[in-house]
Amino acid sequence: MTQQDREPGKYLNTLAFRCTPELVGDAAVHVRHFDEATWKLWDDFDRLCKKKFRNDAAQAPYSIATTVLNMTSGGYVYFEPDRRAPFLASLQPLDDKLLRRVFTLAYHLALGQDVNTIDLTAPPELAKRFAGTLEHTYSLAAYLQTAENTQPTAPNWLYRTVAWQLSQQLATEPWAISDSRTVKLRPDTTGGLVAFDDPWTNEQGGRYALSRTALNLKTLPNVANPVLLLTSRVTRISSSLVFSNTALAEQARIIEQLAENTRSLRSPSTAEAVLARSTALHCRPLAAWRWTTQSCALSMSGRRRSRSCSPRRQRQKRREWSRLASPAGTPVRCGPSC
Repeated sequence: MTQQDREPGKYLNTLAFRCTPELVGDAAVHVRHFDEATWKLWDDFDRLCKKKFRNDAAQAPYSIATTVLNMTSGGYVYFEPDRRAPFLASLQPLDDKLLRRVFTLAYHLALGQDVNTIDLTAPPELAKRFAGTLEHTYSLAAYLQTAENTQPTAPNWLYRTVAWQLSQQLATEPWAISDSRTVKLRPDTTGGLVAFDDPWTNEQGGRYALSRTALNLKTLPNVANPVLLLTSRVTRISSSLVFSNTALAEQARIIEQLAENTRSLRSPSTAEAVLARSTALHCRPLAAWRWTTQSCALSMSGRRRSRSCSPRRQRQKRREWSRLASPAGTPVRCGPSC
């Protein structure tokens, strides 16, 4: 059936809801707002990274830190380094001590220091400023109130966090895609949904692609309430891990293996943790692990260096990804983009 032949009302490209206080209910997030002095320290760190990478377009790899914070705090953490309003948001409260140690590791690892030489008891000033910033708890509903049919002035962190709990609610019930078939959706750490258990298959019966749904908050002309847009897309499943950007894996089977490594972050005597394992690859650094209640997404960023990798290095990378992302036979979905 072509786009023109589709029966009206049966097929949707985008679904929209008014994002009202009633829709979000008692949902709340935790936010740290960073001051100008903290941002200047971050800007200095960013310049050091550009110098080390010899690339003016490079950015400080803050996802090294959010990797661990995601894993240890329920799966939802977002850091915004923009000078106009830098913030760190999370669904669960973040421990100050853990935050200081995580950013200490991130700071030194990004600048090339060996993990075994990092002293967690001597954090850089940037890590101390992050951990020392007051954490606020905000009710989402309070920022979605309208007055005299005027749009609410919502802060940037609201647009980044509003989908976190809504996606979990949407995933509680299967979605009916026809009169005879339902699909179970799982929340991912971006605040979206993924049909993890129902991949599209090719003619040979192999897994070919995954259906995904993104949730984005927008303001529209002549609509008082912000609008929550649900849009669909498809992520192709790659046949190889070598050039994949993202891997999706069930958290339940991975968390047990990583729990011991995560606990080591809380001990000042060692820096040998998940963070170190995540950045051990030389081809392209593993930048972010995005965790949710039911699934996690492992993302890679940085300069593309795969072409210069030797076959031996590519095999090493493939084995490392398999070990990190698929312990004990955990099903893995990979794609060039997610």
